[in-house]
Amino acid sequence: MMRNPSNLSRKVLAMVLAGGRGSRLKTLTESRAKPAVPFGGKYRIIDFPMSNLENSGFRNIVVLPQYGSFELMIHLQHVWNSDPAHDFFVYPLFPQHIRHTEYQDTADAVEQNMSIIGKIGNFRTLAILSGDHVYSMDFSQMLSYHYDVGSKFTVSVLEMPSDSVSGLGVLEVDANMRIIGFQEKPKKDPKEIPGKPGYCLVSMGNYIAEREFLGEVFQEMSGKIEHALDFGKDVIPYLIEKGMDLFAYNFNDNVVSGAGGHYWRDVGTVDAYWQSHQDIISINPPFNIHNTEAWPIRTGSDNLPGAKLIGINVPHDRACLVGGKSILQRCMVEDSILGRRVEIYDRAEVSRSILFDGVVIGAGSRIENAIVDQETAVPPGTHIGVDRKADEARGFHVSASGIVIIPSGFRF
Repeated sequence: MMRNPSNLSRKVLAMVLAGGRGSRLKTLTESRAKPAVPFGGKYRIIDFPMSNLENSGFRNIVVLPQYGSFELMIHLQHVWNSDPAHDFFVYPLFPQHIRHTEYQDTADAVEQNMSIIGKIGNFRTLAILSGDHVYSMDFSQMLSYHYDVGSKFTVSVLEMPSDSVSGLGVLEVDANMRIIGFQEKPKKDPKEIPGKPGYCLVSMGNYIAEREFLGEVFQEMSGKIEHALDFGKDVIPYLIEKGMDLFAYNFNDNVVSGAGGHYWRDVGTVDAYWQSHQDIISINPPFNIHNTEAWPIRTGSDNLPGAKLIGINVPHDRACLVGGKSILQRCMVEDSILGRRVEIYDRAEVSRSILFDGVVIGAGSRIENAIVDQETAVPPGTHIGVDRKADEARGFHVSASGIVIIPSGFRF
């Protein structure tokens, strides 16, 4: 569903940062970029920030890929290609080989392309997003806030308990949400929200900046620090030190009808990725991917027939999502998400697992707490996620909480 752009959003170029290695996802990102990792049975992670932009009325988007970009580029070409008839443009921007052969960090990726931006259009403002988070957000509301408060640089922030922010960037704000301090992954005494003890504001990795202002900042910083520019580590502290007008935008103030709450997840670890799937299939999901009328998530169409279910067992108060052309035959499936063309045969049991496209589970197998990458055939009678030592002996990565990853096309 294409939404009409507002006069404000026409002035904005959205820049989606899609170049991270995603190494904490282990074999899931060995040959694909993190934003291209499948999610929710039919999507790719990048579909969520891209859908947020489209639903927010943003029409000019550049994607900045880098590592393992083949699957990402194929997906963008098939799903997120430009549509001039509807005034919708998506361009990939690879490293420009300015100083480096690759993007060094988030702000460096933007800086390398500042001269390119003027060739794309006369944009007043830049919306800079991480391409690897799962959430629903109306960026037109953040943009209105940015203009209303007269901000030069705005950071979207999330409220989190103080005891769970040690691995995140914490922003200190005054009573007017003006940013006055930044802590990178504080180990103790994080700055809490004024008037709300026990909670901090953490950066979501999404920014809105005035283009001319940001260009001047990059020029000022040139030569003053090592040129591995990161927005969190380098740019935000520099702006605070200079007393610039930068503000925090509270994600809790963002309203998306039918979203099911203010859900945001960095699915950059195996456990976080797995847990986010459990969230979307829970009985009362904190994140509603079925919100297709108010906030659709766009992905590729496949023209596949519906799944075929023959005598399957789903325990009471349990749920699963099943992709097109899957065949489930006299098996048990619970708390799992199955991609397209998945086959599960007689007496097999699959629980709390994620099966990518083209996975086959042989008869009598037992799969628990597992992520099985695409086009993998699990032989009959195989047990996965039951014996950690046996899984590790096969060479599988097993996370701290016991989630097992079976690589794509693994031969047993």
